[in-house]
Amino acid sequence: ADDCIPGPCDNGGTCVDGDNTYSCVCPPGFKGERCQTSPCSEDYDPPFNGAKACALTDDTTGAMFCTVFCPEDKEFAIQPAQAYTCQADGNWFADSDLVEDQSSPWPDCTGRYRPGRPHLLGSVHYFSGTDCLSSMSEIISNFHQLFSQLSSSQPGGSVPAQLQNVEVECEGTA
Repeated sequence: ADDCIPGPCDNGGTCVDGDNTYSCVCPPGFKGERCQTSPCSEDYDPPFNGAKACALTDDTTGAMFCTVFCPEDKEFAIQPAQAYTCQADGNWFADSDLVEDQSSPWPDCTGRYRPGRPHLLGSVHYFSGTDCLSSMSEIISNFHQLFSQLSSSQPGGSVPAQLQNVEVECEGTA
């Protein structure tokens, strides 16, 4: 009997018939026994003692980017990436490096805070769709508004985050 009838694989997966069993070969990014798990759908917990803020970059594929941060009395155990992205193929990247064989793409907030040091220094690439040189204040305002709308998550509540010293760079000019 053909165990691939009536087509047990989801999301365009290809069924491979076996002896009273079947397996699915999933399209890029999809995972699971029947290819039922969409790319980037892993619900990674925020860093231990920290928080994350994520936003979809493509509604159709579920691609997203995340930033992570620690509360005032903690620091990252190791230096985090400036941005974490999940591409449509389901692969997570820390900055531009592929994240492999880890339970989470980001480090935990298990270090002790040392006063006077910034918690998270980073840069984010943000496309505004306007003339950069003549719209810097509008771009900064829009970015502040976008950042304030990102939801943060951590067990037991959210961690406040603040933007400071937002700089705009227009095609290589600051």
